[in-house]
Amino acid sequence: MVSGWISPLVLAYLIPSLFRWSPRFTRTLSIAIPVLMIAPFIAFSIERIVPVWGHFVWLAGTLLVVTPELREMVSRRISFQSG
Repeated sequence: MVSGWISPLVLAYLIPSLFRWSPRFTRTLSIAIPVLMIAPFIAFSIERIVPVWGHFVWLAGTLLVVTPELREMVSRRISFQSG
C-alpha cells in the first residue's frame, strides 16, 4: 500500500534537508509526500473504515515537517511571477 511509504520518505526528506544536501531531491519529496497522503483516505472510503485520531496526528506531524519547504516554493513562485 502506498501509505506505507510516507514515513520512510519523511526520513529520506529529513536527512538531506537538515544538512542542505540535494535541494532538488527534498523539493520532490516535499511534493510527493502530501500527494501520497491521499491514498489512505481512498482506502478508508473503499473499505468503509473510520480512521482514529492517531492517524490524523501522524498526518499533521508529517505536514509540519514538509510545510516549510512547500511554503518556500510557493513564495518563490509568487515573487517570480510578480517581479
